[in-house]
Amino acid sequence: MAIICELPEEVVEEIMLRLSPEALKQFKCVSKTWYASINALINNPAFVVKHLEITKRKMLSSRFLQFRNLTTVDSPLEEQEGSVKNAKHFLTLTNDDHNNSDYIPCVTKDPNFLPLDNWLTDFFMVGNCNGIICLSRYSSPDIILLLNPALRETKVLFNSLICDYYKIRYMGFGYDSGANDYKFVVVGAKEYRSPIKADVYTLRTESWKEIQVDIELCDSPNDCKAVYCNGVFYWFYWDISTHEFTITCFDFGDEVFRSIPLPDYVQRKVRKLKKNPEFGVWNESLVLLSFHWGDPAFIDMWVMNSNSNVADAEEVSYSWTKHLTIGPLVHITKSLVFWGNELYLRAESGEIVSYNLSTKELTHHSVYFERFGVLVVYVKSLVSVHKKARSNSTVESIHPDSGLTCP
Repeated sequence: MAIICELPEEVVEEIMLRLSPEALKQFKCVSKTWYASINALINNPAFVVKHLEITKRKMLSSRFLQFRNLTTVDSPLEEQEGSVKNAKHFLTLTNDDHNNSDYIPCVTKDPNFLPLDNWLTDFFMVGNCNGIICLSRYSSPDIILLLNPALRETKVLFNSLICDYYKIRYMGFGYDSGANDYKFVVVGAKEYRSPIKADVYTLRTESWKEIQVDIELCDSPNDCKAVYCNGVFYWFYWDISTHEFTITCFDFGDEVFRSIPLPDYVQRKVRKLKKNPEFGVWNESLVLLSFHWGDPAFIDMWVMNSNSNVADAEEVSYSWTKHLTIGPLVHITKSLVFWGNELYLRAESGEIVSYNLSTKELTHHSVYFERFGVLVVYVKSLVSVHKKARSNSTVESIHPDSGLTCP
């Protein structure tokens, strides 16, 4: 590394590790020497991994949520008429004032680095992991976007199955810690109950490959959200052999699909009400949120036990524990995301509120959840979406007691 000051190189590196990606990019403009030094650091896979670990730990001391919206309307009248404006922005919700937890300052940024400007009217978030956001299209998932807003980088993928006229049923994006690589998985079939095909895209090699599907899959309910946690992506699906809703998961490490049964009580309720529970991630564990609708409403929180980790196991047994019942809740319509020991929810008015799992207190945050939006926990990182050599260093897991949800 070129000398940019009189401090030892290791001290300079420790300082750089604690700066945001935006700050590092700005400091590259100081001089040619600074440009070369910082460029060498942010292109060093080991530095990128260490920077991500430190950034995640810094997140534990401050509230940081990101709301993204790629489609909006100018007025209620336009919304009624179905007119949609192509608006692209990320709304960052943060709270550094611990003495005033009711208010969350907001900062809006326009990601004007995005390509395909005239196509972004129906994109949705497939998932986000370690600073990379994965988007696809509602109308036709032929285009996949990988974004790193902090680095202002974009990568466009063309869905391999669409080229073969397959109908897409599942998509997921996540991190393979063993290979220190990022992968996108897509599952499709040409006709209903026809043979399933699954392809995986690997960011390191920038290539697609077909993988084997050893479980029977059918259509995933349209109103169910999928979730990523600790190297595994989860979806709900309808098991045509048992005629029950089940969870299917894909492990990005061994690239294997597995099925996970719902808790018996939740399965009976789903069968009766014909409505699925919702996914969540809390303390690095998969969570099911089963709603009891009424006035007031209640939510049963079920946690998949730690011995249910699918990594490095050929035969896996799963068990669930009912952690608690959340409520009573009045005028709540859906769950959004866990942050630490709080569950963020959407009220009928659109306002974002949070429920503290310990104190059982509900807090109103004076921020309103927009149409077409997704609320996620997001971390700014130096992880590039472009092909670069990656070291064997891996992103260190945050201790479960930390309260950090998967990004």
